[in-house]
Amino acid sequence: MVSVSVVIEENKITSISETPIESQNIKTIDATGLFLSPGLLDPQVHFREPGMEYKEDIESGSRAAVKGGFTSVVSMPNTSPTADNPKTVRLFEA
Repeated sequence: MVSVSVVIEENKITSISETPIESQNIKTIDATGLFLSPGLLDPQVHFREPGMEYKEDIESGSRAAVKGGFTSVVSMPNTSPTADNPKTVRLFEA
């Protein structure tokens, strides 16, 4: 495991350094033992669109994924109709 200092400005990472960053204007958070990732992948989501949007749809599922730190998802084809052909899969394009 590599220990680094990370500078975040306006909710964006602006600097990463393997040496401590010293500044009086920086709020320091000890994140020892925590995990920093540019984004996570969930290879099995159940958005249920098309056909069962009352359970979950692409928009609400995508918003939940982003809030959880996921930048990529793979939706399972358990929809109605089954998302197993190009026409139905195109519904998922952003």
